[in-house]
Parts: sequence; structure tokens; C-alpha cells
Amino acid sequence: MRAVGFVSVTLFIATEVFAGWGASVWALSGLLGLGAMGTEVVAVLIGLPALYAVFKCAQLALIAELDPAND
Repeated sequence: MRAVGFVSVTLFIATEVFAGWGASVWALSGLLGLGAMGTEVVAVLIGLPALYAVFKCAQLALIAELDPAND
């Protein structure tokens, strides 16, 4: 049952983070009039912190699920 909580929290947060990432890239690309290469650079610059945020959230969710005090 612990895996269900871990996976559901991680997927929920990942969905929110990546939706924000996509919206940010789309908005900055359109606002600044970037071409394909500029959009890819912005996507990488914003995407790396987004991936880190999802990783940290998954790590914290796993720690919380494995904590005996939460049983």
C-alpha cells in the first residue's frame, strides 16, 4: 500500500511541475519571439530545475512513506 501513496504523490506533483514548465517555455518563447533553437535553450534551462523538483518531491515522498511514525 505504501507504493500507491508514493507513486500517486509523485505523479501528481510531476504533472503540475511539467505543466508549469511547458506553459513557461511556451510563454517565454512567444513573448520573446524566439526561434526553434531559442525555445530549446529555454526549455533546457527551465527543464533542469523542474526535473530536480520532481526528483526531490519523489525523494521526500519515499522518505515519508517509509517513516514508521506514519503507519
